[in-house]
Parts: sequence; structure tokens; C-alpha cells
Amino acid sequence: MMESFTSEETISNAKIVSGTVSKLLESMATQFHEQLRANQDMEYKVTVFDLRTVPDIKLRDYIFRIMTMSKCIYRDLLAALVYVDTLINRGVISGISLHNMHRLVALSIMTSTKFFDDVHYSNASWSKVVGIPLRELNNAETVFLQSIDFNVNIQC
Repeated sequence: MMESFTSEETISNAKIVSGTVSKLLESMATQFHEQLRANQDMEYKVTVFDLRTVPDIKLRDYIFRIMTMSKCIYRDLLAALVYVDTLINRGVISGISLHNMHRLVALSIMTSTKFFDDVHYSNASWSKVVGIPLRELNNAETVFLQSIDFNVNIQC
């Protein structure tokens, strides 16, 4: 089972980073929803990453939870943003929305830690951390990786 970080400094930094990343993604979601409202011809593509309802947990708290429980580092959040950008640029998702940002964050961070870390957690453990049933997580991970052509390496 995963252990949480306990250092006060680490927790404080995780709160700052999770707040910053969540503000960026929430801003992108707000902009995307405004574009959808302004352009009636614009189509929203529902994917495996979309939830029927917006999660009750704030994105900031969700990212903080993932950071503290999975011991991911800032590199993983940066990689997550790159992966999400790749999905948008490839047209896999229409944009960041209130319905998909939690899952996209979870899958992106999970993918990053699996790629960069020699030892990583199982999907069963990730399922508990991110609150996605294991079968759904496995399916979404497969779609996620196929959507980025299994190219998890990030180039500058």
C-alpha cells in the first residue's frame, strides 16, 4: 500500500504546486466551456476520460491527494501537462473540461511515474489513490497510451 509524505515542507510545496497546476487546468476548462457556448457549431467529443458528472472534489485537492499518496514529484506534473497537451493537439479530446480534467490528471501522473520511476505502484494501488475502479482505470490507461502512440518520452 502507498504511504503518504509526512514532511511539513513537502506537504507545503505539494499544496503550492497542486494549486498552481489546478488553476492552469481550471482556466483552460473555463476557456474551453466559453468557446463551446460561443460557438454552437463546435462539437464536444465525449471520451473514456469524461465523467457524467463533475467530481465533488476540487481539482486542487485531487492533485494534492495524488501527490501525497503516490509520492510523485514535480516532474510528473509537468509531464502530465505535456501528455494532456498532446491529447488536445491530436484531437483525441476536444479540450480540458470540468468532466475530464480529473481523469486526465490521474492518468497522466500515473503514466509519468510508471515511465520515469524504476519502482512504481500497481494499478490496483493507483485505483485506490485516484478513486477510479480498477477495470475502468485499466481501460482508460489503454486508451490513453494508444492515443499518444505509447510515446511517453518527453522531448524539449
